[in-house]
Amino acid sequence: MIWLLSLLCQVAFGEILVVSKDISQEESQQLSDDIAAILEGQEAIEIRTSRFFVKGKGYKYRVVIAGFTSQEDALECQKSLKGKEFIVQLDGQTYQVPKKIRTKIEPEETTPEKEEIEVKVVKEVAKDKTKFKDRLIPEANDVFFHAKEAHQLDISAKGETFFFYRKLPQDGSFVYHEFYKKGDAMRLDITIEKGGGVNSTTVLPDEGEAWIRTDEKMVSRNAIRTKELLELFSAQNILSVPFHFSKDVNSDSEWQELTQVKDGGDVWILEANKTEGLISASFHKNSWLLNHIEVSDGAHILEYEFQDYREVTRVGILPFVIQIYDEEIISEEIRVKKYEISQGLSDELFLKNETK
Repeated sequence: MIWLLSLLCQVAFGEILVVSKDISQEESQQLSDDIAAILEGQEAIEIRTSRFFVKGKGYKYRVVIAGFTSQEDALECQKSLKGKEFIVQLDGQTYQVPKKIRTKIEPEETTPEKEEIEVKVVKEVAKDKTKFKDRLIPEANDVFFHAKEAHQLDISAKGETFFFYRKLPQDGSFVYHEFYKKGDAMRLDITIEKGGGVNSTTVLPDEGEAWIRTDEKMVSRNAIRTKELLELFSAQNILSVPFHFSKDVNSDSEWQELTQVKDGGDVWILEANKTEGLISASFHKNSWLLNHIEVSDGAHILEYEFQDYREVTRVGILPFVIQIYDEEIISEEIRVKKYEISQGLSDELFLKNETK
Protein backbone atom coordinates (compact mmCIF):
# COMPACT_ATOMS: atom_id res chain seq x y z
CA MET A 1 0.00 0.00 0.00
CA ILE A 2 1.11 3.61 -0.56
CA TRP A 3 0.67 6.38 2.05
CA LEU A 4 -0.29 9.61 0.33
CA LEU A 5 0.44 12.18 2.99
CA SER A 6 -0.58 15.43 1.32
CA LEU A 7 -0.01 18.26 3.80
CA LEU A 8 -2.05 21.18 2.51
CA CYS A 9 -3.03 24.48 4.09
CA GLN A 10 -3.44 23.97 7.83
CA VAL A 11 -0.75 23.82 10.51
CA ALA A 12 -2.45 23.89 13.93
CA PHE A 13 -2.27 20.40 15.40
CA GLY A 14 -5.44 18.41 15.78
CA GLU A 15 -7.61 20.43 13.38
CA ILE A 16 -9.94 18.14 11.47
CA LEU A 17 -11.05 19.48 8.11
CA VAL A 18 -13.11 18.61 5.06
CA VAL A 19 -11.41 20.17 2.01
CA SER A 20 -12.59 20.58 -1.57
CA LYS A 21 -10.57 19.98 -4.74
CA ASP A 22 -8.86 22.98 -6.42
CA ILE A 23 -11.45 25.26 -8.04
CA SER A 24 -11.85 28.83 -9.36
CA GLN A 25 -12.88 31.80 -7.22
CA GLU A 26 -16.38 31.84 -8.75
CA GLU A 27 -16.79 28.12 -8.12
CA SER A 28 -15.59 28.52 -4.52
CA GLN A 29 -18.21 31.20 -3.83
CA GLN A 30 -21.02 29.04 -5.20
CA LEU A 31 -19.74 25.95 -3.43
CA SER A 32 -19.56 27.79 -0.10
CA ASP A 33 -23.21 28.83 -0.49
CA ASP A 34 -24.22 25.25 -1.40
CA ILE A 35 -22.43 23.82 1.64
CA ALA A 36 -23.94 26.43 3.96
CA ALA A 37 -27.39 25.34 2.79
CA ILE A 38 -26.60 21.64 3.26
CA LEU A 39 -25.12 22.15 6.74
CA GLU A 40 -27.65 24.73 7.90
CA GLY A 41 -28.21 24.59 11.66
CA GLN A 42 -24.77 23.17 12.52
CA GLU A 43 -23.50 26.21 14.43
CA ALA A 44 -20.10 24.72 15.35
CA ILE A 45 -19.18 24.26 11.69
CA GLU A 46 -17.07 26.95 10.00
CA ILE A 47 -16.89 27.34 6.21
CA ARG A 48 -13.94 29.25 4.78
CA THR A 49 -12.01 29.65 1.52
CA SER A 50 -8.27 29.07 1.06
CA ARG A 51 -6.42 30.79 -1.80
CA PHE A 52 -2.97 29.78 -3.11
CA PHE A 53 -0.87 30.55 -6.17
CA VAL A 54 0.11 27.85 -8.68
CA LYS A 55 2.92 28.78 -11.07
CA GLY A 56 1.64 28.85 -14.64
CA LYS A 57 -1.98 28.51 -13.54
CA GLY A 58 -2.63 31.54 -11.37
CA TYR A 59 -4.65 31.54 -8.14
CA LYS A 60 -6.62 28.47 -7.15
CA TYR A 61 -9.14 28.10 -4.33
CA ARG A 62 -10.30 25.42 -1.93
CA VAL A 63 -13.39 25.46 0.25
CA VAL A 64 -12.52 24.32 3.78
CA ILE A 65 -15.02 23.10 6.38
CA ALA A 66 -13.73 23.22 9.97
CA GLY A 67 -15.03 22.85 13.52
CA PHE A 68 -15.21 19.05 13.80
CA THR A 69 -14.37 17.35 17.09
CA SER A 70 -13.73 13.89 15.60
CA GLN A 71 -12.79 12.31 12.28
CA GLU A 72 -16.08 10.39 12.42
CA ASP A 73 -18.04 13.68 12.29
CA ALA A 74 -15.86 14.89 9.42
CA LEU A 75 -16.44 11.67 7.48
CA GLU A 76 -20.19 11.99 8.01
CA CYS A 77 -20.02 15.54 6.67
CA GLN A 78 -18.03 14.33 3.68
CA LYS A 79 -20.72 11.73 2.95
CA SER A 80 -23.47 14.36 3.18
CA LEU A 81 -21.85 16.38 0.38
CA LYS A 82 -23.06 14.00 -2.30
CA GLY A 83 -21.66 14.56 -5.77
CA LYS A 84 -18.99 16.97 -4.52
CA GLU A 85 -15.30 16.06 -4.34
CA PHE A 86 -13.94 16.50 -0.79
CA ILE A 87 -11.24 14.87 1.32
CA VAL A 88 -10.94 14.65 5.10
CA GLN A 89 -7.72 15.96 6.67
CA LEU A 90 -6.26 15.55 10.15
CA ASP A 91 -3.76 18.38 10.74
CA GLY A 92 -3.44 18.79 6.99
CA GLN A 93 -2.82 15.10 6.35
CA THR A 94 -5.23 13.23 4.13
CA TYR A 95 -7.22 10.68 6.15
CA GLN A 96 -8.11 7.17 4.99
CA VAL A 97 -5.69 6.79 2.09
CA PRO A 98 -3.42 3.93 0.98
CA LYS A 99 0.03 3.69 2.66
CA LYS A 100 3.44 5.30 1.91
CA ILE A 101 5.63 8.43 1.01
CA ARG A 102 8.12 10.66 -1.05
CA THR A 103 11.24 13.69 -1.89
CA LYS A 104 13.58 16.54 -4.59
CA ILE A 105 16.42 18.64 -3.27
CA GLU A 106 20.18 18.72 -2.98
CA PRO A 107 21.24 16.44 -0.10
CA GLU A 108 23.12 17.94 2.82
CA GLU A 109 25.33 14.88 3.14
CA THR A 110 26.48 12.25 0.70
CA THR A 111 24.57 9.00 0.41
CA PRO A 112 26.24 6.17 2.39
CA GLU A 113 27.95 3.54 0.29
CA LYS A 114 26.22 0.19 -0.01
CA GLU A 115 29.17 -1.53 1.73
CA GLU A 116 28.39 0.37 4.93
CA ILE A 117 24.93 -1.16 5.22
CA GLU A 118 24.62 -4.32 7.27
CA VAL A 119 21.62 -6.32 6.06
CA LYS A 120 20.21 -9.78 6.39
CA VAL A 121 19.39 -11.81 3.30
CA VAL A 122 15.62 -12.20 3.23
CA LYS A 123 14.65 -15.53 1.73
CA GLU A 124 11.05 -14.72 0.83
CA VAL A 125 11.95 -11.99 -1.68
CA ALA A 126 11.74 -12.47 -5.43
CA LYS A 127 11.65 -16.06 -6.64
CA ASP A 128 13.79 -15.16 -9.66
CA LYS A 129 17.23 -14.33 -8.23
CA THR A 130 19.03 -14.73 -11.55
CA LYS A 131 21.97 -12.37 -11.89
CA PHE A 132 21.66 -9.86 -14.69
CA LYS A 133 25.36 -9.53 -15.53
CA ASP A 134 24.68 -10.79 -19.04
CA ARG A 135 21.72 -8.44 -19.56
CA LEU A 136 21.86 -4.71 -20.21
CA ILE A 137 18.75 -4.08 -18.11
CA PRO A 138 17.67 -6.09 -15.03
CA GLU A 139 14.21 -7.52 -14.61
CA ALA A 140 11.84 -6.02 -12.04
CA ASN A 141 12.43 -8.94 -9.67
CA ASP A 142 16.18 -8.28 -9.79
CA VAL A 143 15.66 -4.66 -8.78
CA PHE A 144 13.20 -5.54 -6.01
CA PHE A 145 15.50 -8.21 -4.58
CA HIS A 146 18.45 -5.84 -4.18
CA ALA A 147 16.27 -2.88 -3.14
CA LYS A 148 14.68 -4.97 -0.43
CA GLU A 149 18.10 -5.79 0.98
CA ALA A 150 19.08 -2.10 0.97
CA HIS A 151 15.88 -1.16 2.80
CA GLN A 152 16.08 -3.71 5.62
CA LEU A 153 15.01 -1.69 8.68
CA ASP A 154 14.40 -2.51 12.31
CA ILE A 155 10.92 -1.28 13.25
CA SER A 156 10.72 -2.94 16.67
CA ALA A 157 11.73 0.05 18.80
CA LYS A 158 9.18 1.24 21.38
CA GLY A 159 10.70 4.68 21.87
CA GLU A 160 11.88 7.42 19.54
CA THR A 161 12.81 11.09 19.23
CA PHE A 162 11.86 12.51 15.83
CA PHE A 163 12.31 16.19 14.88
CA PHE A 164 11.42 17.50 11.44
CA TYR A 165 10.50 20.63 9.47
CA ARG A 166 7.53 20.80 7.14
CA LYS A 167 7.39 23.46 4.44
CA LEU A 168 4.38 24.24 2.25
CA PRO A 169 5.72 26.59 -0.48
CA GLN A 170 2.31 27.45 -1.96
CA ASP A 171 0.93 28.44 1.43
CA GLY A 172 4.12 30.04 2.77
CA SER A 173 4.01 27.85 5.89
CA PHE A 174 7.10 26.58 7.72
CA VAL A 175 6.46 24.44 10.78
CA TYR A 176 8.83 22.65 13.17
CA HIS A 177 7.75 19.40 14.86
CA GLU A 178 9.28 17.59 17.84
CA PHE A 179 7.79 14.13 18.38
CA TYR A 180 8.59 11.86 21.35
CA LYS A 181 7.45 8.31 22.05
CA LYS A 182 8.08 6.14 25.08
CA GLY A 183 6.06 2.94 25.15
CA ASP A 184 2.43 4.00 24.78
CA ALA A 185 3.12 7.61 25.79
CA MET A 186 3.58 10.23 23.07
CA ARG A 187 4.23 13.94 22.88
CA LEU A 188 4.23 16.44 19.99
CA ASP A 189 5.52 20.02 20.19
CA ILE A 190 4.65 22.21 17.20
CA THR A 191 6.34 25.57 16.57
CA ILE A 192 5.03 27.83 13.81
CA GLU A 193 8.13 29.37 12.22
CA LYS A 194 6.11 31.01 9.45
CA GLY A 195 2.46 31.05 8.43
CA GLY A 196 -0.83 30.70 10.27
CA GLY A 197 -1.65 28.55 13.27
CA VAL A 198 -0.54 28.51 16.91
CA ASN A 199 2.28 26.84 18.80
CA SER A 200 1.07 23.83 20.75
CA THR A 201 2.04 20.85 22.88
CA THR A 202 -0.05 17.70 22.71
CA VAL A 203 0.56 14.81 25.10
CA LEU A 204 -0.81 11.30 25.46
CA PRO A 205 0.36 9.87 28.82
CA ASP A 206 0.64 6.15 29.61
CA GLU A 207 -2.66 6.35 31.45
CA GLY A 208 -5.50 8.85 31.68
CA GLU A 209 -6.72 11.65 29.45
CA ALA A 210 -4.62 13.26 26.79
CA TRP A 211 -4.22 17.04 26.71
CA ILE A 212 -3.21 19.91 24.45
CA ARG A 213 -1.71 23.22 25.55
CA THR A 214 -1.35 26.48 23.61
CA ASP A 215 -0.25 29.91 24.82
CA GLU A 216 -3.86 30.67 25.71
CA LYS A 217 -5.22 27.52 27.34
CA MET A 218 -4.91 23.84 28.19
CA VAL A 219 -7.71 21.40 27.37
CA SER A 220 -8.23 17.67 27.81
CA ARG A 221 -8.62 15.40 24.79
CA ASN A 222 -9.96 11.93 24.10
CA ALA A 223 -7.04 9.50 24.51
CA ILE A 224 -8.01 7.18 21.64
CA ARG A 225 -8.45 9.97 19.10
CA THR A 226 -5.29 11.73 20.27
CA LYS A 227 -3.33 8.50 19.85
CA GLU A 228 -4.54 8.26 16.23
CA LEU A 229 -3.50 11.85 15.54
CA LEU A 230 -0.11 11.67 17.25
CA GLU A 231 0.86 8.48 15.42
CA LEU A 232 0.65 10.46 12.17
CA PHE A 233 3.80 12.34 13.28
CA SER A 234 5.93 9.27 14.04
CA ALA A 235 8.92 8.44 11.86
CA GLN A 236 7.25 5.23 10.70
CA ASN A 237 4.37 7.26 9.28
CA ILE A 238 6.18 10.30 7.91
CA LEU A 239 8.83 8.03 6.33
CA SER A 240 6.45 5.17 5.72
CA VAL A 241 7.33 4.32 2.10
CA PRO A 242 11.00 3.47 2.73
CA PHE A 243 10.22 2.26 6.26
CA HIS A 244 7.82 -0.43 5.04
CA PHE A 245 9.14 -1.07 1.53
CA SER A 246 10.90 -4.37 2.31
CA LYS A 247 7.62 -5.85 3.59
CA ASP A 248 5.24 -4.20 1.15
CA VAL A 249 7.18 -5.19 -1.96
CA ASN A 250 6.30 -8.84 -1.26
CA SER A 251 2.66 -8.38 -0.33
CA ASP A 252 1.45 -5.23 -2.10
CA SER A 253 0.08 -5.77 -5.60
CA GLU A 254 0.84 -2.12 -6.44
CA TRP A 255 4.58 -2.80 -6.29
CA GLN A 256 4.23 -6.11 -8.15
CA GLU A 257 2.53 -4.30 -11.04
CA LEU A 258 5.75 -2.37 -11.74
CA THR A 259 7.01 -4.85 -14.34
CA GLN A 260 8.60 -2.62 -17.01
CA VAL A 261 12.23 -1.61 -16.37
CA LYS A 262 14.01 1.30 -18.07
CA ASP A 263 17.53 2.68 -17.79
CA GLY A 264 17.30 6.15 -16.22
CA GLY A 265 21.02 6.91 -16.08
CA ASP A 266 21.89 6.72 -12.38
CA VAL A 267 18.62 4.94 -11.58
CA TRP A 268 16.54 2.00 -12.74
CA ILE A 269 13.00 3.15 -13.51
CA LEU A 270 10.14 0.68 -13.01
CA GLU A 271 6.75 1.40 -14.58
CA ALA A 272 3.31 -0.19 -14.48
CA ASN A 273 1.02 -0.66 -17.45
CA LYS A 274 -1.80 1.40 -15.93
CA THR A 275 -2.81 5.00 -15.36
CA GLU A 276 -4.00 4.99 -11.73
CA GLY A 277 -2.41 4.08 -8.42
CA LEU A 278 1.34 3.48 -8.18
CA ILE A 279 2.50 3.94 -11.78
CA SER A 280 6.27 4.46 -11.47
CA ALA A 281 9.24 4.09 -9.10
CA SER A 282 13.00 4.40 -9.44
CA PHE A 283 15.98 3.02 -7.51
CA HIS A 284 19.59 4.20 -7.38
CA LYS A 285 21.93 1.87 -9.27
CA ASN A 286 24.83 2.21 -6.81
CA SER A 287 22.89 1.67 -3.57
CA TRP A 288 19.50 0.21 -4.67
CA LEU A 289 17.79 2.77 -2.44
CA LEU A 290 14.39 4.15 -3.48
CA ASN A 291 14.69 7.42 -5.42
CA HIS A 292 11.07 8.30 -6.25
CA ILE A 293 7.54 7.06 -6.78
CA GLU A 294 4.67 8.46 -8.87
CA VAL A 295 1.03 7.99 -7.92
CA SER A 296 -1.92 8.93 -10.12
CA ASP A 297 -5.63 9.28 -9.40
CA GLY A 298 -6.33 9.20 -13.13
CA ALA A 299 -6.59 13.00 -13.36
CA HIS A 300 -3.22 14.19 -12.08
CA ILE A 301 0.10 12.79 -10.81
CA LEU A 302 1.78 13.17 -7.43
CA GLU A 303 5.53 12.54 -7.35
CA TYR A 304 7.34 11.67 -4.12
CA GLU A 305 11.14 12.00 -4.14
CA PHE A 306 13.51 10.69 -1.45
CA GLN A 307 17.03 12.07 -0.92
CA ASP A 308 19.80 12.56 1.63
CA TYR A 309 19.80 8.98 2.92
CA ARG A 310 21.54 8.58 6.29
CA GLU A 311 22.24 5.74 8.67
CA VAL A 312 20.10 5.79 11.82
CA THR A 313 21.63 3.75 14.63
CA ARG A 314 19.62 0.61 15.47
CA VAL A 315 17.23 1.31 12.58
CA GLY A 316 18.95 1.41 9.17
CA ILE A 317 19.20 3.72 6.15
CA LEU A 318 16.45 6.35 5.76
CA PRO A 319 15.94 9.52 3.67
CA PHE A 320 16.21 12.82 5.56
CA VAL A 321 14.74 14.97 2.77
CA ILE A 322 11.39 14.33 1.13
CA GLN A 323 9.60 16.43 -1.45
CA ILE A 324 6.15 16.05 -2.99
CA TYR A 325 5.34 17.39 -6.46
CA ASP A 326 1.78 17.86 -7.69
CA GLU A 327 1.87 17.96 -11.50
CA GLU A 328 5.57 18.96 -11.32
CA ILE A 329 4.88 21.83 -8.91
CA ILE A 330 6.34 21.35 -5.44
CA SER A 331 3.56 21.23 -2.84
CA GLU A 332 5.43 20.05 0.26
CA GLU A 333 8.90 19.47 1.65
CA ILE A 334 9.92 17.56 4.75
CA ARG A 335 13.40 17.82 6.25
CA VAL A 336 14.34 15.54 9.13
CA LYS A 337 16.50 17.28 11.71
CA LYS A 338 16.91 14.42 14.16
CA TYR A 339 15.79 10.81 14.43
CA GLU A 340 17.03 8.38 17.03
CA ILE A 341 15.81 5.41 18.99
CA SER A 342 15.30 6.63 22.55
CA GLN A 343 15.12 4.24 25.47
CA GLY A 344 15.68 6.66 28.33
CA LEU A 345 13.24 9.52 27.73
CA SER A 346 12.25 11.28 30.93
CA ASP A 347 8.75 10.55 32.23
CA GLU A 348 8.46 14.30 32.91
CA LEU A 349 8.05 14.90 29.17
CA PHE A 350 4.60 13.36 29.42
CA LEU A 351 3.43 15.08 32.63
CA LYS A 352 0.79 17.81 32.52
CA ASN A 353 2.89 20.39 34.34
CA GLU A 354 6.02 19.82 32.25
CA THR A 355 6.79 22.82 30.04
CA LYS A 356 9.94 21.30 28.44
